[in-house]
Amino acid sequence: AIVEVRAPRPVDVMRALDHLPLGVALIDRGFNVEYINAAYTRLLGWTTGQVRGRLAGEFLAGERIEAL
Repeated sequence: AIVEVRAPRPVDVMRALDHLPLGVALIDRGFNVEYINAAYTRLLGWTTGQVRGRLAGEFLAGERIEAL
C-alpha cells in the first residue's frame, strides 16, 4: 500500500519500522526513496544512505530481485 506522509516522521516511528519483519520503503510524491527499514536492507542489501533520494523503481528490478 502507498501511504502519503506530509509531516516529518519522528525518530520513534523509524525505530518501530526497523523492528518489522517486512521490508518497508517510504517514498515521497515523486517516488524518491526517503527511508528503508532494516528488513528491506536484509532482503535486498540496500541501505537508506544508498537509496535516499533515488527513484524507488530503480530498486525493484535487477539482479538482486532475480536472485530471490
